[in-house]
Amino acid sequence: MESDKKIFRSNMGKVISSCLIRAIVIEFALMLLYDLVDTVFYNIPLFLFETTAMIACLAVGLIASIVVSIFRFTMVEVSENEVVVKQGFKKRVFELYRYIFIEKTEYKKYNGSAKAFVEIKRYLIAKDNDENVVRIRLYEFSANGLYNMVDEINRIETESLDSEIKEDIIRESWKNEQRFDLSPEEIISFEWKIVRFHCLIFIGLAAFFMIAIMLAGNDISTKTKLWAILIAVTLCIMGLPFEIVRTLKNSKKCPEFIAYRGEHLLIGEYHFNISDIEKITLTSADRKSNSVYHVQRYMIIKTDMKKYKFWLGSEASMVLREYKKLCDFIWYAFVNCPSKLMFR
Repeated sequence: MESDKKIFRSNMGKVISSCLIRAIVIEFALMLLYDLVDTVFYNIPLFLFETTAMIACLAVGLIASIVVSIFRFTMVEVSENEVVVKQGFKKRVFELYRYIFIEKTEYKKYNGSAKAFVEIKRYLIAKDNDENVVRIRLYEFSANGLYNMVDEINRIETESLDSEIKEDIIRESWKNEQRFDLSPEEIISFEWKIVRFHCLIFIGLAAFFMIAIMLAGNDISTKTKLWAILIAVTLCIMGLPFEIVRTLKNSKKCPEFIAYRGEHLLIGEYHFNISDIEKITLTSADRKSNSVYHVQRYMIIKTDMKKYKFWLGSEASMVLREYKKLCDFIWYAFVNCPSKLMFR
């Protein structure tokens, strides 16, 4: 039905910022080209470059950037039967019963002289029954937009499962309790190793640069550079207490196991009735860190009375393959109520 259609679009803030950056880059390139022509022919008045040419370059940059943004603007329509992807004047239609949809985020780091620039690319991957893969770049999509879209697709796919398949899953869980063991001792031990490693590295670097400053003598230029690096390292050290406190708190929230039997969900010593759960949110397996601090994974359960937060380790202490198994495990537990399950 048309009323059940949900639409997900490129984030307008990202579209505008990308458009402006692209326009400035094009303007700069055109100004360099104009300067080159002026150098070769020596007959273009300087005042023209400073006024009319600069305005013209900016106008051309803006127009070209807007055209690119129009063709890259992405809109995804999710309905009960199909997923429609529109980019510019291009339209792709995927029937839900024929495809499996996967989200993917790629991170590419460019190291410059001053700082690192991270490029983030988000994709919707559609794979049909013949293993043919269609990879669609979702330009200027936000992380929440991507997760909300995939959650909606998964909800519709789950609700469209044959009732016999759902009954088989529930029936099997009643016969044999389905259980996933997390090994909290190993997870916590690994996290503390990471904390100790960060402490050793940052404090060691601070000590090294303090000694280097003392040995630099009266060289002002060298001392200035060393002080700048020392301040950056000191800021990292200031984050260590937060990391220690976070690990202490998380250690108390890591369950030994997650299990379900029919309508009953057990997380360590906590027992929930799935029908009483309003929303369960898990950290997406696709989330990755852009820094030395790893992504922490959580499961948040909201009932009408209270909110419960459980820690599932990090991308370092639980390998991606195992975490994906855990996400699939939770998906089976909520096969009869997929709208309650979200990944962020």
